[in-house]
Amino acid sequence: MTPSPPQTFGQATPETPIERAKQPAAQLIVGQASSRGAGEAFPLNISLSNAPAGATIGINGLAAGSTLTVGRASGAGGWRLMATELRDALVRPPQGFVGAMELGLELRLANDNVADLKTLRLEWVAPAVAQATRPAFVVRHMGSDEVAALVKRGEGFIASGDFASARLVLQRAAEAGEAQAALLLAGTYDPIALEKLGLQGPTADIEKARTWYERARELGSAAAPGRLQLLAGRDR
Repeated sequence: MTPSPPQTFGQATPETPIERAKQPAAQLIVGQASSRGAGEAFPLNISLSNAPAGATIGINGLAAGSTLTVGRASGAGGWRLMATELRDALVRPPQGFVGAMELGLELRLANDNVADLKTLRLEWVAPAVAQATRPAFVVRHMGSDEVAALVKRGEGFIASGDFASARLVLQRAAEAGEAQAALLLAGTYDPIALEKLGLQGPTADIEKARTWYERARELGSAAAPGRLQLLAGRDR
C-alpha cells in the first residue's frame, strides 16, 4: 500500500477548492449638506466607495428647471453623470429658487446593475431680512421744573458756544421726554445748523443729529420733520 503524501495544514486538496476573496460592494456615501441661499449652486456632496471603472450615478427628484454642471439630463427631473465627474458636480436650481429637493440617488455599474440606492436632501432658504435697529433711549424721570431748568441751561451754553456742556444737559432733558431739548440737542450735531451759525469748533455728527431729530419728532416737535428733510437732502 502506497502511503499518502503528507498534507500541510490549510493546504487546498482536490476536495477543498480555493475560495476567491469577495470584492467589497460599491457604495454611495452621502455627506451632510448645509443650506444655500436662494438660487445658489449647491455642491453635490456625494462620494463613492469601491466603485469600479464605468460606474454612473443617476439622480431624480430635481425641481423643474434645475441642471447640473456635469453629466446630462435623463427624463423629467432626472440627471445622469459618470462617477469620475462627481467632484465637479453642482446642482443649479431655477433662478431665485427657495425650498427643498429630496433627491433619489442610484449607483449603476458598467453592466447596468444597480449597486446602491441613497437619498439626499438639498435646501435653499430665502435671505434674512435685515431689521433696522433703533437706538435705545434712556428714560429719565424728573420734575417739569428740573427739565425746564436743564433746557434753559442748555440754551445758555449754546449761546456762549459751549456745545460740550450744552449736549450734556440737553441730553438729560431729552431723556426725560422734553421735545424741545431733543430738538436743541440734535441741532448741536447738525452740520446745516452749525454752518448757519458760522461755527467751526463743534464737531458735527449727521447720524446723531438724525437720531435726536427723530426722537424730537416722536416727542411731538413740529420742527423736527423739516430738519430731518433737510438732513436727507444733505445726504444726497
